[in-house]
Amino acid sequence: MMIDSLKEHVAKAVNAAGYRFVGLEYVTVDRLNVLRVYIDGDKGVTIDDCAKASRQISAVLDVEDAMSARYNLEVSSPGINRLLFEPEHYQGHIGSIVQVKCRVAQEGRKNFKGILKEVNADHIVLHVDEQPYALPFRGIAKANLVLL
Repeated sequence: MMIDSLKEHVAKAVNAAGYRFVGLEYVTVDRLNVLRVYIDGDKGVTIDDCAKASRQISAVLDVEDAMSARYNLEVSSPGINRLLFEPEHYQGHIGSIVQVKCRVAQEGRKNFKGILKEVNADHIVLHVDEQPYALPFRGIAKANLVLL
């Protein structure tokens, strides 16, 4: 399964259902494959919105035969501590507290929590205890906003 192809199919399905595609995660939880899809709308999303998007996503993935393994589909809003997937997601939160987990250690550590100071085409700059860290997008495993 190609994650970019999967994102493309899911994004089209979410948009067709009338919502904005925020991102997705494909993880294994207790030996079960889980496809988590995050959607948003102009007025947020409700449980009914998630159910509607879920039906649309399932139909598209079935028709496109996009998933080779069994999986559970979860659809939700990005939530208050929203995950950040794309550079434009980070751009909208400069000055906010962000938690980042890197795939490999950067300057001797994998986990960072600090103030997002800068976003450019290939990395973010996060200030942790007044120390700046340039973290490349390709090395970020997971990032999310942190509300106090």
